[in-house]
Amino acid sequence: MKFNKALSYSSISVWQSCRRYWQNRYLLHLPEVSDMSYAIRGSLVHSVLENHYSDKYKDIEEAKKDFNERWNKSKLGFSILSKKKDETWLMCLHGIQHKLKPTHNEYKFYYEKPFYVGYADILNKDEGWIADYKTCASADNSHKHQMKYYAWAFHREFDKIPKVRVLFLKHGIKEIDYEFTEEEIKGVREEVDLVREQIETSIIDNNFPRCCKDFSTCNIWCPFKEVCRKEDFKEKEDLTYTLSIKGCYFYIDGFFNQVLERQLKKKFSYELKDAYFIKQKMPWANTTIRFYNEKYKSLPIGFLEGLKKTLTDFGAYMRKKTNIVIKDLRVFDETKVKMPEKLLKKELRKYQEDSVDAYLPKKIGIIEIATSGGKSLVIAEIIRRLGIRTLLLVNRLELVKQLRETIQEELGIEVGVIQGSNYNVKDITVATVQTISSKIKNKDDKIIPYLNSVRFSIIDECQNIGMNNSFIKVASELKNTEYRLLTSGTARRTDGNDMWINSIGGDICYKLNAEKLIDQGYIAKPDIKFIKDFMTKEEVKEAEQRCMKGLINETFKYQSTYKEFIVNNEKRNELIKSLVKKNKKTLILVKLVEHGELLSKLLGAPYFSGSTLKDDREYLLNKFKGDGLNCLIGTMSIFSEGINIERLEVLINASGNKSDIKSVQTLGRLLRKHKDKKTTEYYDFIDYPFLLSRISFERVKSFKKEGHDVEIKLR
Repeated sequence: MKFNKALSYSSISVWQSCRRYWQNRYLLHLPEVSDMSYAIRGSLVHSVLENHYSDKYKDIEEAKKDFNERWNKSKLGFSILSKKKDETWLMCLHGIQHKLKPTHNEYKFYYEKPFYVGYADILNKDEGWIADYKTCASADNSHKHQMKYYAWAFHREFDKIPKVRVLFLKHGIKEIDYEFTEEEIKGVREEVDLVREQIETSIIDNNFPRCCKDFSTCNIWCPFKEVCRKEDFKEKEDLTYTLSIKGCYFYIDGFFNQVLERQLKKKFSYELKDAYFIKQKMPWANTTIRFYNEKYKSLPIGFLEGLKKTLTDFGAYMRKKTNIVIKDLRVFDETKVKMPEKLLKKELRKYQEDSVDAYLPKKIGIIEIATSGGKSLVIAEIIRRLGIRTLLLVNRLELVKQLRETIQEELGIEVGVIQGSNYNVKDITVATVQTISSKIKNKDDKIIPYLNSVRFSIIDECQNIGMNNSFIKVASELKNTEYRLLTSGTARRTDGNDMWINSIGGDICYKLNAEKLIDQGYIAKPDIKFIKDFMTKEEVKEAEQRCMKGLINETFKYQSTYKEFIVNNEKRNELIKSLVKKNKKTLILVKLVEHGELLSKLLGAPYFSGSTLKDDREYLLNKFKGDGLNCLIGTMSIFSEGINIERLEVLINASGNKSDIKSVQTLGRLLRKHKDKKTTEYYDFIDYPFLLSRISFERVKSFKKEGHDVEIKLR
């Protein structure tokens, strides 16, 4: 049986990549189910450039007018490319900037022997060149085989071997030129004839594969995936899914239908916390954050366990048994780090051992132990048990020093540091996420190979992982990390972006709150007091008037209200001064530098902020931890996390902060036990007016949620 249709390069390429795809398209002519937006855009760009080089436009303005008409007619404004109109027009301009001088546009090569058809975007038969427009994102040598076909067709038509140009319109006026020898192109005829012979034999023998043996190898643009999956599904009694782990993602191969797709989209997405208000101002805005990539059938690695449950539940819904196969394509560093038989200085508490045992079998997980519960020892023990190349990421300079000292003391090894200009990599390394992110951005040639060699990554204080921030960017380069551990006292966020934490570190595998630690006698029970009514009604009214500008229907603005009622509130600041006792180690936390400096003058105590120099930081902290300093004023953003001050007796939260998580973290600075410690007092304020008092009561609520007793007392 003869196949009496002309072959083209695209049909030959499809045949060579997937014969089932070829059968569905060219033999069975099945309807193609796929988003054609990119193909339509490519045709639009080609049409504009064809008209330009055929001198059908008087000027650029006429070309742009035609482009706009074609864009609207093709309805690309309502497609996934709706926001890429300017980018598409820029591709047209890049094509025009090449200033080609063709003899033919959209030239058709057609031969009876062999039965072949092809189209050239643009060529010059006299000068001997042929060019092909590309609107794809890639700009590499992957098109060389296709260009060899073009050179063969040109040579057969015009009896000369052309220079072939690939014009990558998405990348400015970038192009790659190819020059082929006669020896290189003469094999094209044999390849065309061989493919035709294979097609005819397959048609006679009806020898076409029913579906791809491995869906992960299937062409990502194949519009017949569902056809193959349905046939594969009918033939099997069980559902089998292969989850291929590549870098920081895994790719799902197996049977899909609308029910499963809908569930994956719903489960692995969330709505922004302020979506309602965003939609009011911008009804067209997309306020849904989606982690499931429908096109590639992929998810971030942290959702692996969640996906397993979803697939198992789907199998039960379909009344089929579900088999899940994990195919790990990562390459792990085999370095073994010599470790002691146990921690050298301290012994783990029972709950610390339980947290280690809960994490290790999972390999990816979050350990949430209340602040002052000894997470650093848990980290050291897991590092000891694994004995592999490890990177510990933090976001505070003080945490680098503190964790490094703990690990070195407990494991008896030198721990490397990546921080600022200090780049000292060891088998176990502590680093600030800001430094590594900066090195990635600046394309430091050492950082990517190092990150790819890390087998165990730890992110401490993981509540700082947010939407597309530095932690996410660094984690995306940890492509060969077998073990991922996230630790925190409160592994959640106040802005609702918690799923970003889970996308990196999975689910919580061990949790212990402050109430249980207090009951077990490991941390101190705090005496929490919120002071209210420290201003008279007249004083409040006068301060409110100072916040206003005399506008009609004016409401309180947070910034001006905060400065009036918290920063410059003399009554409140004097109250803070009265709470400071000379013989008690007291830490006062503020939000703004202005407030810190004001209290520093009022109390005669040093102020510790982000601008404090490194040497001064160490000096002040060491002095405060020892006997040389009893009162220190610090910025909430620095002292709310990680810093260990065992002798701290009084903590005054003067910041009026919004975050309930920051409040819980801040309280944790106070809860460590020490033999010289007599009191554990936390002071806060029910502030004025309602705009600030509402935030104050949110802090009260957060403490009660953690199991703490809170006393609200009058001045």
